[in-house]
Amino acid sequence: MTIPVVRKRAKRPKTRTGCRTCRARHIKCTEERPACQRCVASNRECAGYDVPPPRIGKPQCVLLPKGAEDLPMLCPRTMPKPAMVAFDMSSYEAHAFDFFRLHTVHQLPGSSWTLSWDRLALQVGHHEPAITHAAVALGSIHRAITYSSTTGAVTVDPDQHLFALSQYNKAMSYIRRYIENISDTCTDWDVEVVLLVSLLFFCFEIMHSEDARATMHLRTGLRILYERLRKMDAYKAPKKMIDVDGEEKRVVRLQSKPRNNMDLLLQTFVRLDGDLTIIGDEEPYLMPMCQEGLPTSFCSLEEALVHLDAIAGAAHSNCRDIVIMADRELCSQRPELECIDEDMRNCLSCAYSRTIKLDAEFEERIENDKRSLNAWMTALAHIPASGQKQSAQFLIQIHFFYIWFIIMSWRDEDEMQIDRFETQFAHIVTVAEAYVEMHNDVNCDTKIEPGQPYHATRQAFTVGTDLVPCVSMIAFKSRKSSIRRRCIELLRTINMQGVFDSWYLASFAQLVADLEEKRAREITCKPEGVDLEASEVPEAARFVEIELSPVNYTEHRQSFYKGDMGRLCYVYKDEAGRLLADQAMFKVERPPDLPVTKPWDITRGRCCGLWKDYDLVSVARYEASLRHLQSQMQSFLYSSAQFARYKRHEEVQSSSPLERTSARNSQYLYPPSTQDSMLAAHLSLVPS
Repeated sequence: MTIPVVRKRAKRPKTRTGCRTCRARHIKCTEERPACQRCVASNRECAGYDVPPPRIGKPQCVLLPKGAEDLPMLCPRTMPKPAMVAFDMSSYEAHAFDFFRLHTVHQLPGSSWTLSWDRLALQVGHHEPAITHAAVALGSIHRAITYSSTTGAVTVDPDQHLFALSQYNKAMSYIRRYIENISDTCTDWDVEVVLLVSLLFFCFEIMHSEDARATMHLRTGLRILYERLRKMDAYKAPKKMIDVDGEEKRVVRLQSKPRNNMDLLLQTFVRLDGDLTIIGDEEPYLMPMCQEGLPTSFCSLEEALVHLDAIAGAAHSNCRDIVIMADRELCSQRPELECIDEDMRNCLSCAYSRTIKLDAEFEERIENDKRSLNAWMTALAHIPASGQKQSAQFLIQIHFFYIWFIIMSWRDEDEMQIDRFETQFAHIVTVAEAYVEMHNDVNCDTKIEPGQPYHATRQAFTVGTDLVPCVSMIAFKSRKSSIRRRCIELLRTINMQGVFDSWYLASFAQLVADLEEKRAREITCKPEGVDLEASEVPEAARFVEIELSPVNYTEHRQSFYKGDMGRLCYVYKDEAGRLLADQAMFKVERPPDLPVTKPWDITRGRCCGLWKDYDLVSVARYEASLRHLQSQMQSFLYSSAQFARYKRHEEVQSSSPLERTSARNSQYLYPPSTQDSMLAAHLSLVPS
């Protein structure tokens, strides 16, 4: 009798290098990047690849820059073995990348929940040098900077800062190759790399406190993204949408459940887009729509947020169209308005848009926005509160209320009607305070106590969240003294460095409150020092519309908020109910010992004792690299006729050759603001 042999499967280690989706399906992954072929063929979302865990072993000694012993939290003396990447990196670069993925990615501008930094930057960064070097630059600039909460002083490690600039240059050299090789047949992956690096550069410049450069990277990314998506059937609008000026709206379609990196990038850019309106843009660059209709119930807060983005896009677009119509009608009735500056006129047009007679089409648009919001609230109610991240719940409440208030108060004919929102104002301010409290700056050396003059939060954490616009709106529209005071204090607490200036915005809100309350006390004889309730501020004391404006209209609109003076444009009603415009100047109240410059603003001689002359040369080289990258991009993106207008300016005279070099390179890199609108129309990733 033959004894049967029990055959055993040969033991082999299970592969753990495949994507998460294929591993969950228990199938062999083809391991292409960024998405494997099996996921693409089955129309599934490729969930990316795990980062190889660090080997547990004897801690390694790390050579840290001089002065790092003063930063025990940010620069540990021992670190685990750095994560593996798909190309050669020095040990210093590898450890810096580990610092980025372990620390910096959680401290990037905005909310990681709304902007998906970890998913975008970490999963593709392991095999794409341009992204990795940009991430290393970000991690290094993050590690280089610490803030003192008691003095407001900024300490910068010069070695880390220099290393960050060198990594920035490396990232630019890789991106330059992508831009030079882009053609009609370029892949989505090529575009995604350029877009993601532009986002990382945006974050770098925010951490570097270079507001104008951060804005330049964001605007460029938005235009590149739109020019790509308009050629893709999955993202472009089913039919053209034309505004009241006869121009085509830049409509893009969002996916409620992202399928790939392009979907995530689109969501991220849409949420950052709205922040450009704070610094002077009239409206968001893109108008998002949702690919799917509103469901009866949402599966997650992430899905709910995408649909809310689409509702907000429609609301902003409708609002702009109505204001344009109001401006035309107002100017036809009052020709003298042609002589006033644009901010004053825009303020009047916004006020007049409340009462302008609308045709049936626009009335239906407004009603449709209201129906969409009500349906959105119903769908949100099906999501259980348990199991949801608290910060995400706070953010979606704030974002929703901001859009809800705009739509519901759109056509209010007088300001007294706003008082119906006072209960909601109090609730949202409480939610905003709780959200801000959750984001105290981990880089501060001590916790900031209430009443201290310096920012308590990490830098630019509100980017892409609608938190600052919402709190500002409540400060303007609530007439209850205690609510206004809380909003203004909250604005002072938020660190907007690199995006806007908290002190400027808080001073503006304080002026609005002071002027309205002063007039209310004159009318009602309410004594000074006693808080006012909303009902105690009569219509005659209220502003119908307000506008934040540069002191001089010719002032550069990307930097006016850095000055010591500001201008409030406002519209009020006279006794006959006629809309009138006026203005008031205000002084920006900043702490007396607040540092007025960045510690690396060495071209003007203020270097906090950290920089030597050789660093001026480094910065000049850094600026030159930026200039070269920008010129490469523009030589591809602009037609030769338009690019001819993008010429060098005359050399700026300064006190030393090094200062002249740095100033001149900065001028070469960035186009004049007067050319911005002209260049925008011709910016295209794929030549026609």
